[in-house]
Amino acid sequence: MSKPSLAALAYDLRHLPDNFTFNFFDCYKCAMGRAHILWPESVAMPTVVHVSKALGINETQARDLFVRRDSYHLDPEDIAADIDKLVPVLG
Repeated sequence: MSKPSLAALAYDLRHLPDNFTFNFFDCYKCAMGRAHILWPESVAMPTVVHVSKALGINETQARDLFVRRDSYHLDPEDIAADIDKLVPVLG
């Protein structure tokens, strides 16, 4: 997982380390935060702009995937599943 990719992020979201607590409302503990932790050189900050560029998606796709969500009923698996749906469309 040395290079940023949607597939690698989906995998990571399904295998979060025990010391990481997923929190949609904390930019450093959500899916974009994981991208920042995994690839700090490519994702300087956990924002739509940085994450979209690193993962090769446009900002609208990143916003829909990581921000515009029913966040009260969201867990890492939900985001990973939506990433899986997006990957074939991009491929």
